[in-house]
Amino acid sequence: MGNLTLYESNRHLIQTGDEIEWHSDTLLGGAIRVISPEVNHTSICILFPGYYTDRVFQIEALEHGMVLTCVSHRLENHPGQAYLRPLRPEFNPVRREMGRIALDFAGTQIKYDYKGAFLENLFGRAKMNADRLFCTEAWYFTVSWAALASGSQGLIKLIRQSDKWLKNKAPRPADVRHLGLTKGVFKLK
Repeated sequence: MGNLTLYESNRHLIQTGDEIEWHSDTLLGGAIRVISPEVNHTSICILFPGYYTDRVFQIEALEHGMVLTCVSHRLENHPGQAYLRPLRPEFNPVRREMGRIALDFAGTQIKYDYKGAFLENLFGRAKMNADRLFCTEAWYFTVSWAALASGSQGLIKLIRQSDKWLKNKAPRPADVRHLGLTKGVFKLK
């Protein structure tokens, strides 16, 4: 493995449902940052404590659909920086449901939302569409569906506030920090 010191020192903070923000030093990453300053990609963290205790995985929307990968491998080959944005502690009771939703997205081979990610986001914000997903849209559906299904009035209030800020549209990668759903940020690479 390459130099993953930051990741190794912060890995213990990662829980299912947390977000990783990616800043890619690529032409495509730079183009996306025109509409989403600072970060251009989002992935959903997922842990499998009954199977793996030494690995953290992520699910991310890529051009060929929702993909499950090992975070350390993804970081090792990533040209740029990555940041962990943990969910607020209020979400701890619904993390298992978030994992189920994210795995369902990956397991059903949902297609990438090119229209929303590029065209609609270029001229405003994309409409939420669970049939095709781009990165942050997948993360937001995962978190909001788990929160709403819980019936927790506190979580529902947080999601409604986020929906209001987003004007009921899909978030871009750089929007997550403004939604009030996460607490803190930790550099992973």
